[in-house]
Amino acid sequence: MQATGATTWRRQDISYKKNEAFVDVIEAVNLLVSAKGTVLRSDVQGQIVMRSFLSGMPECKFGLNDKLQMDHAGVDIADCQFHQCVRLGKFDVDRTISFIPPDGEFELMRYRAADNINLPFKVLPVVRERGRTVEYEVLIKANFSAKLCATNMVVTVPTPPSATTCRIKVSGAGKAKYDPEGNALVWRISRLQGLQETSLTAVVDLAPMAKPVVWSRPPISLDFQVLMFTASGLLVRFLKVFEKSNYHSVKWVRYMTKAGSYQLRYIFNMRVALVALALVAAVGAVQHAFAPGPVGHVSESHNDVRMSAEFQPGSLYDSRRLIKVSEHVRARWMSLDAILVLRQAGVRFMDITDAQDLHDLSVSGYESTLPLELSQGDAVNKTLALLSTDLYGLVLEPFTAFHNRYYDSENGRKSSKWLQEQIEEMVAMAKANVTVTSVEHRFKQPSVVARIHGQSDEIVVVSAHQDSVNMWLPWFGRASGADDDGSGTVTILEALRVLLESSFAPRRTVELHWYAGEEGGLLGSQAIAKQYKDEGRKVVANLHFDMTGFWKRTEPEVIGLVADRTDPETRDLVKKLARAYTRLETREFECGYGCSDHASWNQAGFRSAMAFESDQLEANTHIHSPEDTVATLDFNHMLEFSKLAVAFAYEVGNAKTS
Repeated sequence: MQATGATTWRRQDISYKKNEAFVDVIEAVNLLVSAKGTVLRSDVQGQIVMRSFLSGMPECKFGLNDKLQMDHAGVDIADCQFHQCVRLGKFDVDRTISFIPPDGEFELMRYRAADNINLPFKVLPVVRERGRTVEYEVLIKANFSAKLCATNMVVTVPTPPSATTCRIKVSGAGKAKYDPEGNALVWRISRLQGLQETSLTAVVDLAPMAKPVVWSRPPISLDFQVLMFTASGLLVRFLKVFEKSNYHSVKWVRYMTKAGSYQLRYIFNMRVALVALALVAAVGAVQHAFAPGPVGHVSESHNDVRMSAEFQPGSLYDSRRLIKVSEHVRARWMSLDAILVLRQAGVRFMDITDAQDLHDLSVSGYESTLPLELSQGDAVNKTLALLSTDLYGLVLEPFTAFHNRYYDSENGRKSSKWLQEQIEEMVAMAKANVTVTSVEHRFKQPSVVARIHGQSDEIVVVSAHQDSVNMWLPWFGRASGADDDGSGTVTILEALRVLLESSFAPRRTVELHWYAGEEGGLLGSQAIAKQYKDEGRKVVANLHFDMTGFWKRTEPEVIGLVADRTDPETRDLVKKLARAYTRLETREFECGYGCSDHASWNQAGFRSAMAFESDQLEANTHIHSPEDTVATLDFNHMLEFSKLAVAFAYEVGNAKTS
């Protein structure tokens, strides 16, 4: 029919008061990932649907993005099928589609793409079968711009036929329930913003059976819709309408990506899970999104965050690490897999690989003298009057904006450098006798030390840790780390600010430490404690602050003091300081082996104590997850810990030297 010029699909006498053309680019993305993390299938089935409300016999010219090629790299589409109205010769020459459209709705083009697919979601489904229970962990991250959102998501997680009861917890978006008829957990997410993470954990109990039924382990499946996103990368550059009457026409383009067959088989090994996530991330490197509106209004593209350098782990775990979980159990050389299992099981540990002599020797450290009575009341109270909660939010908002602060990654290194810049700027403004140094380690994140020089060579240490990790995906997952330990970080930073403002000049040198690698087994603090011990430095005492911002309003507001692996005289002094200079009582509690960085100083033979946000170690259930945000913190509660840090610096820093 094209050869004769006939247009049997359109009448010539069509007329509209308002001439409009609507273009929908609709893509169904298909994915199948094996239990070993191999991408078995990844492709897009696309169609371009047009609704034409144009008068007369309009000639339309439709242009696709410049990278579109039929046989080469770029947006590589295949199996193209066009409506009979399309003049195919134009497409071959300049990748434009020329046609006289039918009236109303019709399918202009159908295509398939199998390379360079931008997967809208990264999914990590891990399952563990333990006797008559099955444990599930499913993490989902939206892999598109934060300006966009997915809607009507349904995640179906198959369960064994013998399942009886189920305990489910969703951290993030959506609600989930067990569907016994469908033998599945059904997780419905009405809206998931771009770059947002959400996770589901569940424990399914199985009924005892005389003859076990083999479970085929069907794959987890997703259903979803994402507007203004294309998985293939195909984009409309322009749509022009020419008609002899030269009327004005309005053109609109909309993109929608939906699930075709989006399935992932369960992963039974955590190392495989992390590799699988990286493989799925590698399938699509660049994603594009169009803002709603007329053709030609294009929003910025967003790179795949998981493929950037910030999310690549360093070389720390290329070889096994020597891990100790108790004073009573011999240290073991462990792989990353085994360390991840410890972390997920909630087992605290110390990585002693590079500080073995701290643990092999039982040599006492420096015998220091603590003040028996408080003598700095006037100076302390004048300085406490300068404290404010303003700095907490100003620092925590950008500090927690790092995707995570994993200690062996570029994110960890950059967040530490950013923190050091804030400290250096504060010191420069005060023009104080303070030295700020970066302490490099075998992993990427450095520790930071601010030294307020005193008259003697004795050293008082006030500390916190700066790193944060996601429990399930340490270097990939989102870990805001607002409470753990962003709160401790800004607690001592605010203490430093007012010490500088009050021209604090201690007898003993006072150092403020922000440790790297606490979450990796007290790596940074062990390295520094070992260095100070090896160099014979006279460390009087360490007061450590790990998590100071959260407390349950149903419980008394207190300062928790760690009772184990700390020095009793230092604890008694902290109690006196709290009574004299804060509004809170102290309560002791057991923290366990490898609890936090105070343990490194204790192991090195120095006095140490640790102040904690409450007397319940597990009170904050948000830590090590995307939910550990600034919104969960109580700045007024944190202020009491800044008071404690200031008082410790004054009373111990100005005590009579040995």
